[in-house]
Amino acid sequence: KPIDLLGTPYAELNCYELVRKCAEVCYGITYPEIPNFLVDPVLTIQKELAVGQWVSVPYDSKREGDIVTLSAVTGLAGHVGIVIEFGYVMHNDKKYGALIQDEDGLRRRGYLYRAAYRRAM
Repeated sequence: KPIDLLGTPYAELNCYELVRKCAEVCYGITYPEIPNFLVDPVLTIQKELAVGQWVSVPYDSKREGDIVTLSAVTGLAGHVGIVIEFGYVMHNDKKYGALIQDEDGLRRRGYLYRAAYRRAM
């Protein structure tokens, strides 16, 4: 269950590693290891979109296991989380560790929802 990962320190699992672990353990979805993913997560996903590895998901169609890209309120997307139920995202915050938050909670922490993706089948 996602709740079992709450509080996992960022130093143990960065944001994408948390997404991968949660997707596999909780939903049976395997996301690939992507070296340097955190250098530019959006560019990484865009490159994979171009070759059919991911599909973009409309906002109202997000479901458990989808990856969401998040950004700092003042910047470009550079953080990822995983949808654990519609309206709730698990992500790993460097200060607090793994958290589950709704969009209001994300905004209070300084993150904005940007887009959702799921692995192409």
